[in-house]
Amino acid sequence: MSLARKRFCFAVSALLAVLIGCSGYNSLPNTWTMDIPGTYEATRPPFKEIVEFRTDGTFLHQFFVNEHKVVSETGRWATTPGKFEISLLPDDVFSEFYDNGARQFSTNKTSFSSYDFWPLPNGKTFSKISGFGDYAYSLTRTKKPVASTPSETEKGFKVRTNH
Repeated sequence: MSLARKRFCFAVSALLAVLIGCSGYNSLPNTWTMDIPGTYEATRPPFKEIVEFRTDGTFLHQFFVNEHKVVSETGRWATTPGKFEISLLPDDVFSEFYDNGARQFSTNKTSFSSYDFWPLPNGKTFSKISGFGDYAYSLTRTKKPVASTPSETEKGFKVRTNH
């Protein structure tokens, strides 16, 4: 795909995100970040992607091809007040295997030093997240976290305040 085509796709994605997402985000309560922790999955055989947001502010990202794990990455996640996004700060890199322009997975990964997901509002909550403004590909929450102690639950999420 040419650079001009990629830029066009990005611009269209950003515009769609603003047009589609804004009204839905108004329905999310100020406490929407409390719903983030959990495991989110997407499967398009033979590919499977899993992102687990933990209550201690860490994440685990795994990608499988034919049930064989090809990536396992960790890092921290955070939110910024006033923004409906989940920012990932990987220990090394965050690998993306979905080619949004081609609308399909690829075994050629793109690595990022940081990455963002956006919740897809569904009334007062959300159960899906997407790394793409046009939501062509999303991960669905498959389970909520199980806190091992009450203190872990109380920690909740990390809020980034330096932006």
